[in-house]
Amino acid sequence: LSGVDLSETLLRTFDGQARLYLGDCRELKLSDRSIDAVVVQGGLHHLPNLPDDLEKTLREVRRVLRPEGRFVVVEPWKTTFLRVVHGVCNLSIARRVWAKMDALATMIDRERATYERWLGQPDQILQLLRTHFEPERQSTAWGKLSFVGRPRHLHGR
Repeated sequence: LSGVDLSETLLRTFDGQARLYLGDCRELKLSDRSIDAVVVQGGLHHLPNLPDDLEKTLREVRRVLRPEGRFVVVEPWKTTFLRVVHGVCNLSIARRVWAKMDALATMIDRERATYERWLGQPDQILQLLRTHFEPERQSTAWGKLSFVGRPRHLHGR
């Protein structure tokens, strides 16, 4: 098990058994077709330059995955549930009563540009995922996109 992140601080907080690498998902320092699975949970929506950074990241993930490998993504997604959650997290009483609601509101405030850019491009994001990966499972529910796909090995890419 390996982990890659841009944040050395975040890597230091990890308390588990895995090899950790300081790195950029847009330029993975991994060999071609060397990885069985790549899991991204809540990381893609932080990419600063959509859709270009997403394209670079998906190309890199596709490059490092073995042909039978899997790409698993869980990211925020604009659903009715998420709209309600956003509305509630704007209520000061909700933030005072429930620490998780305050944490979500703080995260949204600090990362508003990338978060809203991600939520505002659902068709383009899904198109890029499907260009690079053959979907096995995909759902958008409860404020999340869940996607599992196999790499498409495209000629010239």
